[in-house]
Amino acid sequence: MPDSVGGGVSVPGILMKSNEQARGAPLAALAVKVTDGFFLVGMSDKDRAANLELLRDQAWFDIPMVYNNQRRAILAIEKSNPAFEAALTAWEQGPPGVPVNSDK
Repeated sequence: MPDSVGGGVSVPGILMKSNEQARGAPLAALAVKVTDGFFLVGMSDKDRAANLELLRDQAWFDIPMVYNNQRRAILAIEKSNPAFEAALTAWEQGPPGVPVNSDK
């Protein structure tokens, strides 16, 4: 139904959880709208260790969405692709030539 969307959506953040029914723990991140339908989620270097722990240990992502008409939805995604592990490893290492601050 076209009118069920409410004309636009915002993404307030990302939650990580152990299973589909569990309550999620938020990533330390800031979600910003780029254009209608496009968002970037930035995670600070300061919170890298905590975010990596959540991203590695939790099996599910919850992406909450708030439509312009104030209706809400959650996109739940199970993390099961081996490419995800490769992306985490690359993020953990940081950009080439840039030292990574770690709280470990």
